[in-house]
Amino acid sequence: MESKRVNPIESHPARLLIVDDEPALLRAMRRVLEAAAPEWTVVCARDGAEAVDRLARDHFDVVMLDLHMPVMDGLALLRHLEPNYPKVRRIVHSSHIEPTGRALLAQLAHEVVAKPAHPRQILEALRRVLACEDACEHEVPDPARSTPKTPSVELA
Repeated sequence: MESKRVNPIESHPARLLIVDDEPALLRAMRRVLEAAAPEWTVVCARDGAEAVDRLARDHFDVVMLDLHMPVMDGLALLRHLEPNYPKVRRIVHSSHIEPTGRALLAQLAHEVVAKPAHPRQILEALRRVLACEDACEHEVPDPARSTPKTPSVELA
C-alpha cells in the first residue's frame, strides 16, 4: 500500500526551540519537525537554562517545552519568556499537567499538548501558534479533547 504525504501546514521559515531533558524525545521531535517542514530550523536544549542561553544568542519563533526538567524547569522558563520574549510563541509539551495548574498555563503558554502526543497533535499546535498574530490570545485547549484535524506526516 502506498502512503501519502499530506502537509496541512501553511509552511514558512520558522525557528523552533525544543526544550526537554529526554535526548530520545529531542531526536524524535527534530526528525518529525524537519520532515514535516524542511524550511523550519529546529534547535534543541536540554533544560531551561540552556534554552535561556540559546534565546539570548538567537531569534526563535516558537519555544516548545517540557515542564519537568532539571536545572531550570519549564514553569520557570515560561515565566522568563513571557516578559522577556513576548513575541515568541510558547507551547507546553508535558505529561502530568495538574488541573489546578491549567489556569497558570493559560496565562503563560499559547498551547498545551499532553505527552505522549501523536506527531499530528504537535504539528497542529505549531501550525496554530505560527499562524497567530501578535495579539494571540492565551486560550489553551484541553489536550484531552484536542483532536488533530488532518494528517501531517507520512503515515505508512
